[in-house]
Amino acid sequence: MAKRKKNKGVFVCKGKRVHVIYNDITLHFDFDEFEKFTFMLDDAYHRIKGELKDDSGSEDVSDNDAEE
Repeated sequence: MAKRKKNKGVFVCKGKRVHVIYNDITLHFDFDEFEKFTFMLDDAYHRIKGELKDDSGSEDVSDNDAEE
């Protein structure tokens, strides 16, 4: 049986719709939703890499120091 080659990712624009095909997953977006989605992905990527700081002003958002 032949191995199936996986996609690296394909973006298909049809009118005001964007179809994102990645391996076996297909996502469908309106163009405006797609712009917001890609901005959120880019922002999350840079936060993970430590290039952006959290806008909330706190040092660590995962630290819950509840006084009991």
